[in-house]
Amino acid sequence: KGMVGSSTGTASRICQECRYSPLGDLLCEQGRFGQKTGRGWYRYDKPGGRVAKTDPWLHNFLVEYRAQHGLVARHIDHQEVLERCLYALINEGFRILEDGIASGPEDIDIIYVLGYSWPRHRGGPMFYAQMVGLSRILERLEYYHQVHPEVPSLQPCSLLRKLVANGSPPIHRWKEVIKNPHSQL
Repeated sequence: KGMVGSSTGTASRICQECRYSPLGDLLCEQGRFGQKTGRGWYRYDKPGGRVAKTDPWLHNFLVEYRAQHGLVARHIDHQEVLERCLYALINEGFRILEDGIASGPEDIDIIYVLGYSWPRHRGGPMFYAQMVGLSRILERLEYYHQVHPEVPSLQPCSLLRKLVANGSPPIHRWKEVIKNPHSQL
């Protein structure tokens, strides 16, 4: 499949210049298609069932996979999961603004609130970024990108860097820093 990994058994596997994990494919090769077959990442009482239960088979499969590839399991706390997911999403929002695909952060927020059920009280990912603090998001993205350089979505966007360098202006002033103020929508 065009995967490459280091001979030291690191977790990095690259396919078409992006990080790739073959685990989903390997599960499918075992006939584990999720709810449809009653087995996947979880075990279900019956095919088509909705109640997911942990599966000892999967646990053993993952232990063997890690041993075979020299991988070491580590605990990832909920804060890291949130930051790596949300900050990558926010970073992509800045890329969208930088590329002129959306004219302002409110366009992105409206799409997420109305189209993707982002919690209204959070105001959308760009508003959330303002609440968290742009410098904090930049700092954490830089850290995660340093730890995971093979994950392009963790590389901070130049617009985010520029906003932080300009003192992290309030969200209603971001358009003053954006080069392409016209939307392609």
